[in-house]
Amino acid sequence: MRLSTRVGLAVGVTVPFLVLASGWLLLRLVERDLHSAEDQHLRTRAAAMKPDARARRHARR
Repeated sequence: MRLSTRVGLAVGVTVPFLVLASGWLLLRLVERDLHSAEDQHLRTRAAAMKPDARARRHARR
């Protein structure tokens, strides 16, 4: 087998693998970032509602 054929096969196998691996890594990083942002948003909303929830709880007593 010629050297150019071996190099071509190696590149043909390696490049798609690297593209898939980097795409998977990118998706995982974006997913983690989105979850973190959503968690922070929910914490902010919960903190804003906390005084009102306490006032309603004390009003029922």
